[in-house]
Amino acid sequence: MDTLTGQYNRFKTEQILLNEFDRFKRYGENICVIMLDIDKFKDVNDTFGHNCGDEVLTELCSLVSKNLRRVDVFGRWGGEEFVVICPGTSLESGAKIADNLRSRVEAHSFTPVPKVTVSLGVSAFQRNEHAYSDALKRADVALYESKRTGRNRVCSRSDDKKSFCCIFAPRRAMFMGCSSRPVNGGQLGRPVNGAWWAIYSICFYLVPDRKP
Repeated sequence: MDTLTGQYNRFKTEQILLNEFDRFKRYGENICVIMLDIDKFKDVNDTFGHNCGDEVLTELCSLVSKNLRRVDVFGRWGGEEFVVICPGTSLESGAKIADNLRSRVEAHSFTPVPKVTVSLGVSAFQRNEHAYSDALKRADVALYESKRTGRNRVCSRSDDKKSFCCIFAPRRAMFMGCSSRPVNGGQLGRPVNGAWWAIYSICFYLVPDRKP
């Protein structure tokens, strides 16, 4: 166990990922992987001190744990980065779970830190893969996309290496956008076309493109 947060540490989380991947290859049950990272956590430590940063970590872990299903697994991957394993969960459903976590964290008061947000990347195990690390890498790339496009959002990635779907909430309004090529052989949620494309374009003008 991780001594600070009381969650599974990286070693235990990797063991569970390996077991879940073996079960997936045997039975074919959908399994989703979510990577979660606290936005600008270094600023929290620099401004409020490392003790306060530790309190934010433990409080966030408690909040996330309360908003997961009993079957889900939550572990600390390292620093301010965490992994959620969601058995029996498709990529689309995993994105919804991730966005619920995102919104819960955004709405929570982490005294004395005025605001804490998280970015999340989502992927799912694929039948043609040989290791759980492939899905983990896609989740990590999707997490980086969440950071790159403004933080405080969820991006998912299927086995299509050039496509993302992102859910984000600029200026308190929730929108969803997919890349020009749909993921997973279709769209995640509602397709982005017509008026949705207009909204999606406006969102990216409203939210500056900041580096992670």
